[in-house]
Amino acid sequence: MLSLQTDQRQIQQQQLLMQSARVSYNNGDHQRDNSYGLSTEIVSSSYGLSTESLEATEEMLMSVAHQSYKSGDFRQALDHSKAVYERNPMILDNLLLLGAIYYQLHEFDLCIAKNEEALRIDRKFAECYGNMANAWKEKGNIDVAIRYYLVAIELRPNFADAWSNLGSAYMRKGRLTEAAQCCRQALSLNPHLVDAHSNLGNLMKAQGLVQEVYCSELLED
Repeated sequence: MLSLQTDQRQIQQQQLLMQSARVSYNNGDHQRDNSYGLSTEIVSSSYGLSTESLEATEEMLMSVAHQSYKSGDFRQALDHSKAVYERNPMILDNLLLLGAIYYQLHEFDLCIAKNEEALRIDRKFAECYGNMANAWKEKGNIDVAIRYYLVAIELRPNFADAWSNLGSAYMRKGRLTEAAQCCRQALSLNPHLVDAHSNLGNLMKAQGLVQEVYCSELLED
């Protein structure tokens, strides 16, 4: 699962860089929401506007980009997010969003590159390390992915998605005990993580703990 959120420290820094409100959803949330509508004509009509007007334009473009991302229209999200980037390449939320969009489009190298740009602004941006790890995992380099997940968790120990994704990476390396520990840690932080529940169930079945899986499923129901 990709991360698209920042903490209070990032919010304060974003305000200094004229950024829009932080994003509070992740890539697992693709529920359609058609409440936003913004013509792309706003991109070409922004020249000559005041600083406040340009900032408002960035915020509107970001809103449309977020909604397009959530609805699964990644190409449209990319168009609006790139328009924001052209105005201000220092917006952390937008760099994180760009990375997430490229991930969904399977442009993993570009995903990594945008997260690296964000890290040049804030080296302690845990979500960037987690998202780069996801990209490296998709590229087949599990060892690098694990290293980045561990960095993300070191920076943010309560990062449930990173714990869950680390568990998945350990599974692909055959390190089942460590994978199970990561899944349990993820679920202790967020009991509703579907991937962590699924991975833990598969791990327990692989280890012959079928009865324990059955009891766990009964408790969830």
